[in-house]
Amino acid sequence: MGRTPKETIEYCPKCGNKLAEVIYGYIYVGEDGLGEDYVLGGCIVDDFNILKLCKKCGQNLINMIYMVLI
Repeated sequence: MGRTPKETIEYCPKCGNKLAEVIYGYIYVGEDGLGEDYVLGGCIVDDFNILKLCKKCGQNLINMIYMVLI
């Protein structure tokens, strides 16, 4: 199964920082933590969850797609 266009965006178009993937559910982080590539998004999983987030400027993938469509 291929990746969707939303999943292929790697860098923030606003500031150029590498995007972190937002993961949802009951996650066991462990001793090493999540690392820089992931952010915890909470327990609730639905169709409107943010997929990726810029840790530098706070831009999320939903806002980025909206900005492209306008």
